[in-house]
Amino acid sequence: MPTSVLNEIRSAARSERVKLVRPRLVLPVLLGTALLAALTAAAFTLLSDGPVAGPLRPMGIASPVIGLVVMCVAVNSFCDEYREGTWSVLLVRHPRRSTLLMGKLGSLLALAAAAALAACLACAVTAWAVTAAYGKDTASWSAAATASTGVRVVAGFLAYAVLGAAAGLFLRSTAAALGSLLGWILIGESALGTVAAARGLNASAWLPGSAITRITASAAWQLPALTAAAWCAVLFAAAIWRFCRSPRLG
Repeated sequence: MPTSVLNEIRSAARSERVKLVRPRLVLPVLLGTALLAALTAAAFTLLSDGPVAGPLRPMGIASPVIGLVVMCVAVNSFCDEYREGTWSVLLVRHPRRSTLLMGKLGSLLALAAAAALAACLACAVTAWAVTAAYGKDTASWSAAATASTGVRVVAGFLAYAVLGAAAGLFLRSTAAALGSLLGWILIGESALGTVAAARGLNASAWLPGSAITRITASAAWQLPALTAAAWCAVLFAAAIWRFCRSPRLG
């Protein structure tokens, strides 16, 4: 990639980062994700009959819920530009539309990664504290497995952010984008999975929402990870294509 293009992406990312690091946005996101992860870890550890399989095992349950928070932030970040009519102002400073979008996405991915790390830290600390307080067995805990789970949680959060960004660019309305995403993930994929199961097929690893969930919740995460990456790449590339060819950005 040419140096000029990279410089344009970095410049757009810096502009977006100024908006994202505002205390009224970044603090609720990080503290909210950490709190949700801690509550899930505490409940999971207390209710578990046997030894907890590592301090990040509860993230398999918490990630889909927390990921929706990250997805909402990504949707709103792009839809705000349509609602406030600021695309034209941004394009004066960053005239190449594709690099502007990639820079905005880059900053959102950094926030998603920070939220994932905050959630993992809160989950690990809470799980360790509850386990120690109740004298539960930690012999099955593995540093390698914990690190693997952490990496997969970060990957899942990044995927949620990309899906939210693509939906925001396509639909231009926060309500429409979130409604479509939630309807598809919670209803559409469930219906398709049920129909596929009735025919003896397993479609969950091939659908975007289910694939992202399986990255953190399933031991067989390789195929879901590839599927989620492919969906994210295709959807955001299509969103860039549509944005770059749209004559009206208001």
